Amino acid sequence: EYYHLKSQIESELVDDVDGEPSKSFLDLPKLQQQLKLKDRLKKYCQK
Repeated sequence: EYYHLKSQIESELVDDVDGEPSKSFLDLPKLQQQLKLKDRLKKYCQK
């Protein structure tokens, strides 16, 4: 399930925290990628 969520988020455009326009998840710095993936996993586990 982790890999499914990871591949799903990698194909999405995400909002940058600095108010920049949406960009590809893979264009984000590694730290932001990890934080967004962690947040997605947390939301998934709460369902």
